[in-house]
Amino acid sequence: MSETQARTVTIAAIAAEAGVSVPTVSRVLNGRSDVAPHTRQRVEALLRSHGYQRRGGRAPE
Repeated sequence: MSETQARTVTIAAIAAEAGVSVPTVSRVLNGRSDVAPHTRQRVEALLRSHGYQRRGGRAPE
C-alpha cells in the first residue's frame, strides 16, 4: 500500500469494515479501556492492515 493510500483511510472506513461505530474506533485509537478485547483486536488488526496513521504520524501499537 502506498503512503498516499495509507493516508486516505478514515476511521469511518475502518469502523464500517469492523462492524463497529466510529466512536468505538476512536476509543481504540485513544487507548480507552471501555472496548471489549475482541473488538479492540479486530479494530487494531484492520488499522494495521490498512496502514492507518494518525495525523501526528503515530501508528497503533
